[in-house]
Amino acid sequence: TVLPGAAPSGSLLLDSPAYLSADTLASLERTAGVRPYIVLLAVGDVLLVPAGCAHQVAHLRPCVSVCAGFVAPEHVSHAARLSAQRKLLPPGHRRRADVLGLEGLLLNAACAAALALE
Repeated sequence: TVLPGAAPSGSLLLDSPAYLSADTLASLERTAGVRPYIVLLAVGDVLLVPAGCAHQVAHLRPCVSVCAGFVAPEHVSHAARLSAQRKLLPPGHRRRADVLGLEGLLLNAACAAALALE
């Protein structure tokens, strides 16, 4: 199923509308060998999730979480492919937005590199 008003893309990753329950996770393990990693973070901890990796977050207590796009230089081509795939989603799809802002990241990196060379 897809959230109301969102056009389905045919991608489980991009259309995922719900938090996976323990039963669903157990079924994924039985049928596809997919096992989750459960990570508990404390104050000041950081977790980097690679581009394209499906993930979900459950807050155990009220908190502030910060999500920022980061692309390591060796993964720029992969991030560009993911960005291009998003642009192929139907207009109005909730995941079509350019959440990473790859072009802006690359422009900032180029400017920083030019300044460092001066």
